Amino acid sequence: MVLAAENSVEYHLGHIPGSHQVDRPVIEAPAETQNGVTANIIDAAGFSKLAQGLGINRNSIVIVYDTKYDQSGVRSTQAILPFTCQAGC
Repeated sequence: MVLAAENSVEYHLGHIPGSHQVDRPVIEAPAETQNGVTANIIDAAGFSKLAQGLGINRNSIVIVYDTKYDQSGVRSTQAILPFTCQAGC
């Protein structure tokens, strides 16, 4: 599974064939669940739901990439790790 940590414009301008777009807002926790703090990543339960929708399971190998250095790929990976560990690390 290849995840492109890009916004819609970047993704549509060019991406790795077969990759799935995961834009930063998709992995961000709603501010109202974070005492008003923005830019926190979703919890393991939130990512589990997202991952299941993408077909990611405990046996999946997931590669996350981004095309610019804004840490979207890093933040996506941080969201994946709790899910994979919860699923049986």
